[in-house]
Amino acid sequence: MQAAIEKAHSLPGRPKVIVADFYYALSRSSSPIPVRTCSTPGVAGARLTSCKGALGRVAERYEQYTQLANAAYHQAASAANEASEDGPYAVAADGLFTVDNALLTRDSKVWGTPVTDPAFPLRTRACPELSETPAQCLSAAVAHPDIEGARQYADAFLLNPSVREWFHLPRQGPRAQLNVPESARVGGEVRMSVTVDGKPPAPGYRYHWYFGDGTQQETGEADVTHAYDRKGPWLSRLVMTGQDGRKVLVEAARAVTTD
Repeated sequence: MQAAIEKAHSLPGRPKVIVADFYYALSRSSSPIPVRTCSTPGVAGARLTSCKGALGRVAERYEQYTQLANAAYHQAASAANEASEDGPYAVAADGLFTVDNALLTRDSKVWGTPVTDPAFPLRTRACPELSETPAQCLSAAVAHPDIEGARQYADAFLLNPSVREWFHLPRQGPRAQLNVPESARVGGEVRMSVTVDGKPPAPGYRYHWYFGDGTQQETGEADVTHAYDRKGPWLSRLVMTGQDGRKVLVEAARAVTTD
């Protein structure tokens, strides 16, 4: 990934590079999948339990892959910036997806079926003619961000302080700091807070916490507690919304390591 970032930056004009993080295509919140897949004639008792357990492990593996991929992207962007001879130019931008945005969840932001994608009629014409694998071609949109999901990516990218600076966009809030511990126990509560110049932010903000493990929480307070249910590291982010509706993204300087 670092090599890819550096290659992109080597193009004419030495462009800045945004590394888009991975989203939750499937998660443990995708509860209809085990129900629909395993609830077939002849599947009952121990076989039904085994079926649901296997699909649950698949969902957990998707979550783990998302976590590890995003950590690798972040590390690669940091390494590329450190090795740069013309200043920092790369940022690992977070789309702020959660496990509840995955396939078949209550707030899904990925395509659940190929036919709902506006590009599907184009693929029905192109795939049989140009593709050796028309079935895969026709279903290409499934579990990829839908229109709302793509818009969320774009909106989240424009909250990133580095990206705003690149495009000469004004800051929409204070230069805040997200304070997290260096390490924690799995299952133990972790306290996080946000400060401005070492003090709590001015009154009136709403806080949307993204804990890095696919979960989120909204509060009216400048601190929160969270318990991680598996090993990290976890990089937290926070979106502060002022009374005027303007938002500012704050990213923790380091990840929380859990064991």
